[in-house]
Amino acid sequence: MTAALQFERAWFIMLAGCVPATLGWWDNGHMLVAEVARQQLDAAEVDKLNELFREWEHDYPGACDVTTVAVWPDMIKCTQVSSYCAKPLSDALGQFDSWHFSDKPYNPDNVPLSDIQTSLYDKNPSAQWVLASAMNTFNKSRSRFAFNMMLRFVIHIVGDVHQPLHNVEGFFNDKAIPHLDHGDVGGNLIHVANVSFAKNLHAFWDAAAGLYLTNWPYSTADTALLEQNASELLKAHPPASFPSYNATELRPCWNDGGRQDCKDVFQRWASEAYDLAVKDAYQHISQGGTPSEAYVLNAQHLSQRQITLGGRRLGDLLKAVAARLPPAQSNGPEKANEAGVFRMRIGLAVLISLNVMLVVAVITLVLRLRRISVAGRANRNTALLTVAAGA
Repeated sequence: MTAALQFERAWFIMLAGCVPATLGWWDNGHMLVAEVARQQLDAAEVDKLNELFREWEHDYPGACDVTTVAVWPDMIKCTQVSSYCAKPLSDALGQFDSWHFSDKPYNPDNVPLSDIQTSLYDKNPSAQWVLASAMNTFNKSRSRFAFNMMLRFVIHIVGDVHQPLHNVEGFFNDKAIPHLDHGDVGGNLIHVANVSFAKNLHAFWDAAAGLYLTNWPYSTADTALLEQNASELLKAHPPASFPSYNATELRPCWNDGGRQDCKDVFQRWASEAYDLAVKDAYQHISQGGTPSEAYVLNAQHLSQRQITLGGRRLGDLLKAVAARLPPAQSNGPEKANEAGVFRMRIGLAVLISLNVMLVVAVITLVLRLRRISVAGRANRNTALLTVAAGA
């Protein structure tokens, strides 16, 4: 689908009101970041990562490959089944919510702010803190459970830090946006009108301004379209089109002495998205207003670029992690299968042994009966000869 057709479709949906409003980041956007990353890996790397993720298939069916695990960190927050929480059994794990954001303050109206609001946005917990901490896990852990858990978060959070409104907390108190001097929660408190797929500015950007609206789980056709969209984004936005993209920038993350340099990489990613929020997401927006056609088109263009940039960076990260994966644990599914095969072979060997013993016993019995029979005939012959001699 071309950019022009995608925009035309999204603008029609906004006006027609045919898509229900939802909360949070669309699954489609997260899986698209992951799919862009996947298409940069070779088959062996994809297989290694998918093998790891499938170890949790029993609890999270349909969310256990490089692309679909991108929805897992949102999935585990769900408290009930809904159109955007389709997992049958809800986990209700909201303890990790703050890992998805980096709330750097944007304060154009000079609202008085506390020290917490101005200085703690990049500390624990925050999205960039989690990413830097995950690199430490990948460097030092030999636990496949740890890799499985943190890699699921990383694939999701790399997408989050490339969504502009996941990296900002706006403070406003002017005519356009009044009474938000305590913060707008990344645009969640700025309502938008005449947008069927989103009730607030944050959700509007989560949906890439209406381009990507399909929630998990995916059909075969949905997956094919996702792969096609990722391929088109990679062609439309090559590495050279991103001045800040550097395929080797994560190297400090794999050195023991590079922890601060590693954290600086993720801080830079978040800061770039923050700048887009200030320059684009908050511009020409009012409380309860309708985004203009020009605003929608720009938001779609920027969203596609950010999804592609996030996917390229995630691909570089996944390549490095795939090379560091610990081997399958002895109690993993593969070992369990091997144990089952071993037990089957042992059982078969015992059965064969019993059959051999039975055959030997039968042969022994037959031979014994033959000896008895031969001995009986011999005795009868001797008796006959004795009788004959006496006559």
